[in-house]
Amino acid sequence: MPERTTFSLVAWLVVVLGVAAWPRERAAVADTLPFRRLSSFSRRSQLFRSAVIGTLFAALAALDFATNPDLSFLVFYLLPVLLASWFLGRRQGLLVSLASVGAWTLDDVLTQRVYVHVGVPIWNRAGVLAFFVFLSWLAGVLREALDREVRERSERLERDLAMARDVQASLLPPRHLDGGRYSVAAECHQAYGVGGDVYDVQTLGSGALFVAIGDVSGKGMAAALLMSSFLASLRLLLPVHAGRLDVLAAELSERLRTSLATPRFVTAFVAILEDGWLRYVNAGHNPGFLVVPGAGPAGVVSLHSTGTVLGLIPAARFREERVLFPPGGRLVLYTDGLSECTNPDGRSSARSGSSQPRPAAWARPRTSWSR
Repeated sequence: MPERTTFSLVAWLVVVLGVAAWPRERAAVADTLPFRRLSSFSRRSQLFRSAVIGTLFAALAALDFATNPDLSFLVFYLLPVLLASWFLGRRQGLLVSLASVGAWTLDDVLTQRVYVHVGVPIWNRAGVLAFFVFLSWLAGVLREALDREVRERSERLERDLAMARDVQASLLPPRHLDGGRYSVAAECHQAYGVGGDVYDVQTLGSGALFVAIGDVSGKGMAAALLMSSFLASLRLLLPVHAGRLDVLAAELSERLRTSLATPRFVTAFVAILEDGWLRYVNAGHNPGFLVVPGAGPAGVVSLHSTGTVLGLIPAARFREERVLFPPGGRLVLYTDGLSECTNPDGRSSARSGSSQPRPAAWARPRTSWSR
């Protein structure tokens, strides 16, 4: 029985050290159901965890007292010791270790077990207690090291995300532009700090104004990287294809399609305002709205899609449309951050039984050009 107990204790120690030492093995073990349950258990309150571990220890002690004295439950006491050390702290693990030794000593007293020498039970209990104390200390140290590693990684990720957010924001044009024949107001809030929403404004010759808004599929860092690539391609191709927005959209789509290893797409609305007219291509984006002043609801013109999304279909073709842009008119463009946002009740705050969005407190981005 002592040999079996020692083997079991060593096996437990090897498992604990192995899982903690090798990240790949730790990740593989963490994906199993028992460790997912332990992860859920760690999110419970301190009182709840203490109650569960105390109940487990009491159940083991009661079962130990009720069974034959020749049956050893020593290895099973490792479970509450490890749980207490990991989820409650090293001090609590030490208390459970002392309680375990106390339970075994009480069991000897109740069963009136006789040893060949008075020092045998003292030696046995002292050895087991020393091992349990060491194990609880080791589990506590590993937990503190893990928490420290997670905290440092989280802080490093936050710093990197803040830097990426600043870099991405610097790629966008100013939020306000008031000069010449047009004024511009824009707002962009990425859902995850960085993302795939983008807008661009450029002044062209003869008082013309180029405006664009886009939304990259996906979210987070991958979408942000594709957004920067899309914006660079847009600014590179615009001087060449400003006279043909349909050709500009087709070239952008082909560049995106051939440069990506995995299928991704971009919805975009590109337009040029010049000489009282608005030329535009809507590549699978949310419809823009041209608001004619003084015309009431009838003066809101929807600028629907004139082609598919960018980056999916080989040799995609787009259609350029042209509408009158009167003095005092307003062009409103947005991404799905506006159409999909919800109010505190969980309902869409951008739609109310109609196909046109109502005014919202924020948009991601919401871009408006006025003449």
